[in-house]
Amino acid sequence: MRPDTIATRLADGRNLAWIEVGSPDGVPVFVFHGCPGRSYEFAVHDHTAHAAGVRLICVDRPGYGYSTYQPRRKMSDFPSDIAQLADHLGLDSFYVVGHSQGGPHALVCARFLPERVLACAVVASVAPPLQSDLTEGMITTNRIQQTLYRNWPPSLDPLALSLGWLVAPLLAAVLRSQRRHPESGLDSFAKMLPACDVEVMHRPAIWSQHLDEVREFTPAVARTAVQDMALGYRDWEFRVEDIEVPVHIWHGGLDRNVPISHGRLMAKMIPNATLHECPGEGHWLVVDHMGKILGVLADLSRTRASQHR
Repeated sequence: MRPDTIATRLADGRNLAWIEVGSPDGVPVFVFHGCPGRSYEFAVHDHTAHAAGVRLICVDRPGYGYSTYQPRRKMSDFPSDIAQLADHLGLDSFYVVGHSQGGPHALVCARFLPERVLACAVVASVAPPLQSDLTEGMITTNRIQQTLYRNWPPSLDPLALSLGWLVAPLLAAVLRSQRRHPESGLDSFAKMLPACDVEVMHRPAIWSQHLDEVREFTPAVARTAVQDMALGYRDWEFRVEDIEVPVHIWHGGLDRNVPISHGRLMAKMIPNATLHECPGEGHWLVVDHMGKILGVLADLSRTRASQHR
């Protein structure tokens, strides 16, 4: 059963939506999905979060699910959203986790909310945009998008919006076809992935989630996904070298969506980083390793609590 989605009104009038799984009295951990994605993809970790003693707060980022789209959004806008949600939940401090394109969003919270974010974990996350493209081993579609978004000047965004309106009918037709036949679309995508990711994707609970996501992939979600990818591949407008809190980086050695070179680079750049390389794992290592990821954060919380007694 999917948990109920809850939404809170932010100061600028937007809604920010989330679900909760795990232990209601546990260590508070905000988790951010990839691109595209939804908060409910973490519902499968209810038992895992319970076992780790974690209250897992799964957030729909702006434009996804029931969270309001935010035009002209910047990466640095996101910490304010999470701070307001934490205030609403009565949380003075918490931990953050980000998977894939959710990784930069976890890192920006760690950078700009150091008095509240106690530690951060990123899983299969992209690295900050650099001159070196780190595309070796990446699937072709992601490599094209990274090149496009990195080199598309923000000054041309109005042109991109105009082109978007022109191709919207065609995009809508493609999306309608995908929603009618989601299995074929997912099977085509799976052919580009390593066997370890295909195995995870075809597990009944995970496959059902992916089908739901494809069925809900509307032109509005496509617009959000384009914005999300552009944010991830352009200048983040902050330096990960300035992050002060502990950061745990988890990355699969066979990841073709985001090659492990991204995780290794961030481990070198972030001062207080720990790299967990997972040989034989791909982009969806978050499914089998969530217990370990949450366990590390819960251990940090217990250590912190014992030091403050």
